[in-house]
Amino acid sequence: MSHAGVFHRTPSSALPRDGETLVFCDHDHADRLVLARRRLLDRVLARLFGPTLDRRLAAGDPPESARTLAARASYLTSTPARAALARDWELLLFEANHVHPHPAKVPFRRNRVRRAETEVSALVGRLIAPAPVAARGIAAAQLLLTDSTGPVYSRLSTEGLQDRLQQVIAWLDPERSLFGLS
Repeated sequence: MSHAGVFHRTPSSALPRDGETLVFCDHDHADRLVLARRRLLDRVLARLFGPTLDRRLAAGDPPESARTLAARASYLTSTPARAALARDWELLLFEANHVHPHPAKVPFRRNRVRRAETEVSALVGRLIAPAPVAARGIAAAQLLLTDSTGPVYSRLSTEGLQDRLQQVIAWLDPERSLFGLS
């Protein structure tokens, strides 16, 4: 297949600076990708529907398959969002390893987190590394940290936290991410 005509370009004068360009599929021509300015509405929808979009990204939906997914992926892969997520994982690990007179506001499975310390540290390293990573891995890390039915919080969860983290770390491998390996 020829790649000529795959992109529909917005005039460069209309494109934003500072990485605010979204790439997504053209609804009228599924074989074309569109470059467009990220709008305020895109940012609002990406935040409002964050958990739903994160589940889709973590499940492997390509970010370019929808404008809102592209906006969410853009947010998740930003340096500030990656740094904030890394801090949240570091805090969880700190809380798991330290006994406090007052229990955590949200109870979590301390033993599971302690057993996954190596994986959590590797995850944090991938999140703060300057290399580009796939939104899928970041979305999956976000979901692990926020899903009350998952292995971090629920004693009923049959998923192993270490196994899940190893999968997320693999999705964050820059070589795998950039070359589309799953």
